[in-house]
Amino acid sequence: MATLKKVTANTLLYSFSQMLQRGSSVIFFPIFSSYLSKTDYGIQSISNYIGMYCAVIAGFELNRAVSRLVFEEESNTEFRSRLLGTMFLFQLLVFSALTVLGLLLGPFTLQRLLNDIPFHPYITLTFLCVPFFQVYTLYKVYLQSTH
Repeated sequence: MATLKKVTANTLLYSFSQMLQRGSSVIFFPIFSSYLSKTDYGIQSISNYIGMYCAVIAGFELNRAVSRLVFEEESNTEFRSRLLGTMFLFQLLVFSALTVLGLLLGPFTLQRLLNDIPFHPYITLTFLCVPFFQVYTLYKVYLQSTH
C-alpha cells in the first residue's frame, strides 16, 4: 500500500506536468502565430486533429486496462512483462495497419476534410507518427501505474 507521502508527491508531480502541458499551449500560441501563416497554422491543427482521432479510434482504450492490470498485479513481474509486451506488439501492429490503411485510402477519403491541404507530405507524416505516439502513451501509462 502506498504511503500518504508517496501519493502526495506523485500527485503533485503529475499535476505539475499536466499544468505544464496545458500551459504550453498558452506559451506557444504567440510563437506559432508569429512564425506560421494562417494556412500553416490550419495545416498543423488539421494534422493534430487527424492524429488524435486515429489514436483514440484505434487505441481501444487498452491503456486504461494496462493501467488497472499493472496496478493490480504489482508484485507479479512476469505477468506485467507479458502484458506490456503483448500490448506493445498489439498496438504496434494495429497502428501500423492503420497507418498503411490511412496512407492508401486517406487521399480519397479525407479530401473533403482537407480542402486545399495537400495529403503528401503533411498528412502522410501525421499517419507515420501515430504508432510512435501510442507507444509513448503506453509507456506513460505504465509509469503512472507503477509510481
